[in-house]
Amino acid sequence: MAPDGSRLGAWGSPPVHGHTVALQVGGRDVGALEMARRNPADTYTEADVRLLAAMAAQVAVLVRALELTQALQAQRDRVVAATRTCPIRILDRLREFCEWHGADHVPAGRRSRESS
Repeated sequence: MAPDGSRLGAWGSPPVHGHTVALQVGGRDVGALEMARRNPADTYTEADVRLLAAMAAQVAVLVRALELTQALQAQRDRVVAATRTCPIRILDRLREFCEWHGADHVPAGRRSRESS
């Protein structure tokens, strides 16, 4: 379960009677791990709770790694997009500057906006 309460994944039916462990990495909540009882009359042993806590620690690291991977991919996409358009913008500005100041040589490249 995500911090906003949305269910990220499930196996079986949602727990009515169960145990929930917070998923935390570095003190930051990244979700919750819920375990449902197979039978409402069953109880969790101390070993069950320890196992769930151990699993939750590993799942929390995985969830955080996925968050960081998605953020890194989004940042990479922004950088790639910016580097594709940046040289064109610089040439346009240089051309505008040269035209404004009456320079004899205007850098080649994309045509200025006025002549498009």
